Order: sequence, then C-alpha cells, then structure tokens
Amino acid sequence: MRSCVRAAGAVPATTAILNGRLKAGLSKTEIDTIGQLGPRMHKASRRDLHWLMATGGNGSTTVASTMMIAAMAGIRVFATGGIGGGHRGAQKTFDISADLQELARTPVAVVCSGPKIILDIGLTREYLETHGVTVVGYETDTLPAFYVRESTFSVDCRADSPTVVANIRPFSRLADHFRASCLIFR
Repeated sequence: MRSCVRAAGAVPATTAILNGRLKAGLSKTEIDTIGQLGPRMHKASRRDLHWLMATGGNGSTTVASTMMIAAMAGIRVFATGGIGGGHRGAQKTFDISADLQELARTPVAVVCSGPKIILDIGLTREYLETHGVTVVGYETDTLPAFYVRESTFSVDCRADSPTVVANIRPFSRLADHFRASCLIFR
C-alpha cells in the first residue's frame, strides 16, 4: 500500500500509538511490530488515546484517532477504507461511531469509500449534515456504501477533477465554529 501511495506522488504516513507515543509516518520496522503484536494492539479511538499514552500502550488507530494524530502532525488529508457511522437502531441505542464527531471537529479531509454498509447510512448522512461536515463525491452524485459504489443517498457536492479535490481545504482554526472537516468519496 505504501508503495502505491508513493507511486501516486503522495507521502504515506501510517499512524499508530506505539509505547504510549502518538506516531504519524511509521517505519517499516514499526509496521512490522504492529503485525507481530497482533491482538495485543488495542483498537484506539479518541477515548483510548489518554490511557494508552499514560500506560505506554500500543494501539492501531480508528478514523477518529487517525484524524487527531494527522491534525497534530500537520497532515491535512488522509485516505482510509470506510468510516464508522450510526448503527442500525441508533435512535434508541445511541450507538454512533466517534468517527462522526471527529469529522465534525477536526480540520482534516478524509478520502474514503463511504460509511460501512452494515451501518444505517441514512442516519449517518443526516448526522454528518447536522454537524456541518461537507460530503463531496469524486465523480459521483451518490454516497458510496464502503464496498458498494452507490447508495440511495446524495452527496453535498460533486468534484470531477483531481485539481478540484486537491483545492478542497477543511477550515483550519479560523474560529471555533469553523472546524469541521470534509469527506471525499471515491
């Protein structure tokens, strides 16, 4: 994957928490360490970072924690597979991924293939709209659903060229109320 990123002209910066340190831009040795630790690597979202840092723990990052680490490292855009979202029945259970809150608060653009299809995509879309997250479709008018190219939900705007996508910038800390990021679906 890192070779593909470099071949496309970008710089790969894999994130993780290793020995209690937030890391962006792991070495091959550090990536191998993650693989060797296997189940001893915690799935680390926003809520887990303080504990892992305090205890010297190790964690692989969710979209939410990757956004936080990327923002701290000055990385303005990153790519991932699918994002978390509102789970089916979340109106009653409040089972909503921390990814959605982080998208609303951290100025990093996330390029992804949409919310995971097992989620309530309509609820996820509504949540993003409510929290001011711009949803951009690259060469599409519809919101993808992870490994399914189209869903019945629309995006906020469409970008048909890499130049337009490259010019999309999430608001930086201009003011506290202009901190939302954007999602770019491909």
